Amino acid sequence: MGIIHIAYEYGIGTVFNREGEEIRKERNVCIWKNIDDNWKIYRDIVQGVQMQ
Repeated sequence: MGIIHIAYEYGIGTVFNREGEEIRKERNVCIWKNIDDNWKIYRDIVQGVQMQ
């Protein structure tokens, strides 16, 4: 079995305004790439979703 050179993480975060009110949720994906035994961010994708 070979060495894994790509990893990813994903999640959902919440953005608040200065008054502490929730204004939107964001989905994110971060793709990591192993280059010369060092993990580097390869792609960082954020998609904001407006609250109703």
